[in-house]
Amino acid sequence: MKYLSSVIILVVAFLIFGSCAKDNEMSDAVKNVKNGFVNPFDNYGKEHNNALAYYYNNAEVITPLEIERKLNNFFKNPSGLVFQDLASSGYSDVEIHNMIDDVFEKLDGDFTFTNEEVLNMLASNDKISGTCKDIIENIFRYVQNYPSLHEDSFEASVTPFLIFINETEDYVNNNSVLSLDEKAYLLETLSIASNSMEYWFANYELWDTKYFKGKKANGRGWRIFRQVCKVVAKDVGGAAAATGVCTYFVWAGPYATAAVVVVAAASSCTDY
Repeated sequence: MKYLSSVIILVVAFLIFGSCAKDNEMSDAVKNVKNGFVNPFDNYGKEHNNALAYYYNNAEVITPLEIERKLNNFFKNPSGLVFQDLASSGYSDVEIHNMIDDVFEKLDGDFTFTNEEVLNMLASNDKISGTCKDIIENIFRYVQNYPSLHEDSFEASVTPFLIFINETEDYVNNNSVLSLDEKAYLLETLSIASNSMEYWFANYELWDTKYFKGKKANGRGWRIFRQVCKVVAKDVGGAAAATGVCTYFVWAGPYATAAVVVVAAASSCTDY
């Protein structure tokens, strides 16, 4: 049980009302594409979003040091999902703190990963099967190069993305080649991808206003959606890069599962 549990484990009224409308559109789009499979690891994507919300509410600047400090605090909170799952698996508070510290130590303040680095990190981990590597690379490339041609509405633009995520979840769940550890990692990454899309679509302009005085979201509608897709790709890249961080540890251990959420959240803040 301990083994399996450890593998589960990161302006004004116009903007406020706009975010609510976007949330409704996202919810409607999700309902339209679900085929009955419910990702059992979806809470980890939600925890990733909680980490981003925590950073936004508690940090005034975006720097590597501030990202490490704030996310370190977040993931060490005993009420957090990652912490609670590890604690319920029998790990002490000290052990959990050490796991999170080790992830940040290996990252060494560098939370940005180029495409080449992500793919090299995947290739370097000899504890992951070729099938698992192919799937995560396919997810990464799809999100990175999201080729939607629907520019007339958010739902039209995001629906193909959600269909891809949902179909890939189903494929992973029914794949007889993947180990249980690999399925957990892939489903967690897919949850991060879909939840990241939801978070950044609703909050991209808020972050831009707070940290960049509105300079990055220079435009509306489709132009901003393209920016959102870029950040989502960075989230998935962070989750993929976590496999490289985990080569320092045992792949199926708690470091690996915590690293997926931690690295994705750190990468998201950095490359927003």
